Amino acid sequence: MIHRSFSADYLEKVRGYHATGAYQKAMRKRQVWVEPLFAEAKEWHGLRRLRLRGLMNANIQGLLVAAGQNLKRLLAAIGWGRRHAPCGSLLALPRDLEWLSPAYG
Repeated sequence: MIHRSFSADYLEKVRGYHATGAYQKAMRKRQVWVEPLFAEAKEWHGLRRLRLRGLMNANIQGLLVAAGQNLKRLLAAIGWGRRHAPCGSLLALPRDLEWLSPAYG
């Protein structure tokens, strides 16, 4: 007697995608963009274990960590924490971050 799962057709279809170039490209992109962020969250921000129990609290903790990571990247992009040149000139902000400048408005 041979047993076959109800979802076996779908699994075979999905496994067929693994050989395509688009899938390989997506996996390479994931290794560079997504996985390092998860590793950072686990190692530096305590996402190995959740502090509170329940789905809602887990979602809140994950969103707070992600917001913190995004904030770190934003501050790094605008040069927060860098010293200005001795002549007092400010570093130029990227065009999409000009709204953060104190002179904006």
